[in-house]
This record gives sequence, C-alpha cells and structure tokens, in this order.
Amino acid sequence: MDTRELIAMGERLGLSGEELRKWVQAEQKHLRDERALEREHERVKVEQERARAEVEERNLQLRIRLAELNPARGEGAQIDGEGETTGQAQAATPQSFSARKFLPPFEDARDDLDAYLKRFECVAQSQSWPKPKWAIAISTCLTGEALKVYGRLSPEESLDYDQVKLALLQRFRFTAEGYRERFRHSKPEKDETAKQYAARLKGYFERWVELSSIDKTFDKLADLVITEQLLSNCHRKLAMFVRERECKTLSETATAADRFMDAQKQNHLLIFDNNNGEQRGNPETSERNVEQQDSPGPGGVRKGKWRVANAVLDVRAGMDNMPVSKGRVEDKPAIILRDTGTNTVIVRESLVPRAALTGTSCMLQLANGTCVTAPEAKVFIESPFFTGIALVSCLKSPLYDVVIGNVRGAQDFEDLARSSNPLSPETGSPGNCTTSRLRRIDVAREQVNTGYDDDPGGCQSSQLFPVYPSRVFYSKRRKPPSPL
Repeated sequence: MDTRELIAMGERLGLSGEELRKWVQAEQKHLRDERALEREHERVKVEQERARAEVEERNLQLRIRLAELNPARGEGAQIDGEGETTGQAQAATPQSFSARKFLPPFEDARDDLDAYLKRFECVAQSQSWPKPKWAIAISTCLTGEALKVYGRLSPEESLDYDQVKLALLQRFRFTAEGYRERFRHSKPEKDETAKQYAARLKGYFERWVELSSIDKTFDKLADLVITEQLLSNCHRKLAMFVRERECKTLSETATAADRFMDAQKQNHLLIFDNNNGEQRGNPETSERNVEQQDSPGPGGVRKGKWRVANAVLDVRAGMDNMPVSKGRVEDKPAIILRDTGTNTVIVRESLVPRAALTGTSCMLQLANGTCVTAPEAKVFIESPFFTGIALVSCLKSPLYDVVIGNVRGAQDFEDLARSSNPLSPETGSPGNCTTSRLRRIDVAREQVNTGYDDDPGGCQSSQLFPVYPSRVFYSKRRKPPSPL
C-alpha cells in the first residue's frame, strides 16, 4: 500500500494535519515489519528445505558407498596375479560407475523421463557397466521428486534397476496403456527421418512390452498383440471391463470377455443392444450465422460469416443402441456412426491425409450450446450409409471415427435395412456393385483433388459428392475472404 492510499484512508478515519502524518508513518513502519517478517519466514523455509535435501543426499551417498564396499569386504584381502588386492580393485569402482560425468542431473520439470532413461541405458551399455550396478549409477543422477521415489524403495528394490525404473515410470504416469496408445497413434514429426521415427516406434513398443510384465517370447508377444487387436474391435465398455481385470493371456482375456457378454446378455462384441429402458435423446438442431473474425493472414482479412453446423458429439445415455458399421476413409478402416441428430459429417483428424485439407474451416455447434472451429477436408468415404467424396469437418477425438449426419445422399438406417443391395457393413465395400458403379467410384476418387464447379447454389453445412445410391452431386463451396 503506497503513501497516497494511506493518506486517503487516514482522511476517511477523520485524521488531519500532524495527527495524520504520524498515523501514516506508524502504518508504514508496521507494513515494513510485516514484509520483513515474511521474508524471514521464507528464508527459514528455504534453509530447512535445503537442509532436508542435503540430509537425503548424504543418506543416499552413504547407502551407495555401503553397497559398493560390501562386496569388497566379502572377498577379503586376496592377492591377484599382479600383487594387488581385490579390495583395492573394488575401491576404484565408485568412480567407474558414476553417471554424473556423462549425464546432467534429472529434473522432472525439464527432462522427459523416458528419454532420460534411454540415454542412461545407452551410456551404461557403452561403458560396459554390469546390470547390477545400473540402479546405483542412475540414483546419483536423480533429484527432486525422482529422488524421493528412489528413497522410498526398500534396500533390495533400490539395488534392482528394473524395479527402480518401474517405480519411476509409474510415478510419472508412464503406463503400458499409454505406451500402447503412443505406439498405435504416433505420427512422424516434422524433419523426422524414417530411422528416427522407426527408433521412436521401437522404443514405444519395448516400453509397452516391458510395462505389461510379460516374457519376451514369441508366444507372449503374440498374446499381447492379438489381445490388443481383440479389444480394439470390441465395445468400449467390454474393453474397459477386460482391462480392469488385468488378464495376462489371450485365453484369460477371451474368457473374461465372454463372461461379460453373458452377464450383459449381448450377442455382438462391437455393437451393444441397449434394452435397459434408456432412450436416445433427440436434441433440437438449428442453424445460425455467427459473426466471426477469420484468422488474420498477411495484411489481414475481411470479416465474414461462418455457417454453424450442429454436431451432437457429447457422451450421453442410450448411445449403445446406435447404428454403427465398419467402413473406410481414404482406404483406412474406420468405425462409422449414422447420427440423425447431426447435420454435418465429422471425421477423426488422424484419418485425414494432410493433402486432403482444403485450408478452410467451419464452426460446429455442440449439443451443450458451445461452438468449436474445425478444419475442413475433402475425403472419400465408403460405408453402408454413404459412399462418395465429402467435404468434412475434422476433429481430434470424436465419439466415432466418422459421424454421418442428415446430409445429402446419406441413407437412413431403416431405409438401409430394407435395401436390396446394401453395402457390406464388414468391409465398407459394395456387396453386388456393377461395373458402372465401380467406375463411378473411381471417377469420384479422382475428383478429390479437383476444384468445384460453378453451381450458384451457395454454401451448405456440408458439401457432399455421393456415389451411393445412384448419382454424383456437385456443389460449390464458398471460398474464404480475399486479403485486403
């Protein structure tokens, strides 16, 4: 609080003249004393933390020293061929196993634990350190929270590198499921070579196998990969149930899955029939124009209006009884949902090639009333509900890989069930397509990279070029505003 504020406060208290001056001086002294007391408390706290860290470091060094010297004492004073004692040879080992001269101390706020451990393992292998000494060597590089994790281990575990690494990875939330997701969904980064990308994938796979606590044999690895493939093609509730049981083998996983299916009275691993009385909501859909300033480019852009497309993407009760089928997006397999509460097409961003992006964006209005901006792309979709080229909105994590709403050319689930020639739901390819229809599909694929025609129909919420059921529709997409 500055002097002016104190004077104003004193005047509000009815003080003036000399009395006001003395009161202001007294208050300033009181504030200075309070700040000095706070600084003293902070200094004492910092000193206590430093002292505690020094004690932990000293205890750790003593434990390391004892662990290094105990083997030397057990061998006694035996003389080798050159006249040196084994104890003298062991006395030189603490320096030979010190990782500090190769690695900086680990800081959890700055360093990536997984990369740091890989670097340490490379150093240990290059220096030909025996595996029993790795735990001691890595402990000398730990600080902060990582050092606390090491200090909480038992004496036996603190000398086992695998136990130390597992404890560190678990503390910093590097789990088997996390590495599995990274292995399956990681993409090449900019300026990353093929060798670097392959090494990164190999590291993710090795960590996934290691944290899964399985033997590195062919049968065990086959069980791991087949189990992952099985769960990835099951309903999310079933997959969650099985993962919570921590099944170790493929047989245990299949048994647990069958037990869950019997208890839930379901007959399809992927699509659940919800008969518990829950009903799917029918949210109201509407379109409105939103004034939005486009992302500024060189020189700025004009202010324009974006069309808002309604996308029902929230998690809600009763979604198990949904029309879901398999299909393909640009030759990539995908799970496709036909949602009558949506008036656009949503595609998972990871399925869209970078070359398919149009450079434009649209605004999606979710069921809770919020709006999000999503990039647009032109992709080829094959599914029982719709097959053709579509101008879609790309989101990172929609409920399904593809959500097809009430757009031109989309088939309703009931109409599809009555159709005499539906597309195969297992492959997303035509069941009994004629040669002319296959030719139209090939033509539509070639038109993905072509421009739009001059149809003056204007901009729709989603521009589609369907091949199914019988013809191709064309519509012009309004171009973004030109720079000023």
